[in-house]
Amino acid sequence: MIDRPSPPSPYQQYLGTNYAPPEFAANQILDYLQGPRQELTSVKERIRLLCIKQAELEDAIHAHEALAHPIRRLPHEVLQLIFLACLPTKHYPTMGRTEAPLVLIQVCRSWRALAIDTPQLWASVHIVATPAEKFGVHEARSRLDSIKQWLERSKTLPLTLSI
Repeated sequence: MIDRPSPPSPYQQYLGTNYAPPEFAANQILDYLQGPRQELTSVKERIRLLCIKQAELEDAIHAHEALAHPIRRLPHEVLQLIFLACLPTKHYPTMGRTEAPLVLIQVCRSWRALAIDTPQLWASVHIVATPAEKFGVHEARSRLDSIKQWLERSKTLPLTLSI
């Protein structure tokens, strides 16, 4: 849809001046503004639709780029080695969600499954001993379940615990 541009303003020479139009001229100016206002509404609507289209295209591009990303083609054995290299080196892994191995299981479904099936990631852990009275029953139970789950993921590997 192509809009016809509004005709040039008959008051162009007065713009930016201190000209005070008489009432009939003020009415003409207001009548003239109907065209530019309609055109502006149309332009804004086209911009809105183009912004929607832009977002759709960007989403499609990003999704396809992610699908074709080289990390998706790495063999699981290589990814497991990378995961192991992510473990902290100055202390045993903690049960914090911001470091390996827990951060790895938050990336995507396939990384979660692979990390959970890599017992070496779970063979050591530092557990912060907190007095039971600092926790409610539910939180204490949840924490014990998390520790049990961590230890089960190490499968048959020897465990290294730090408390």
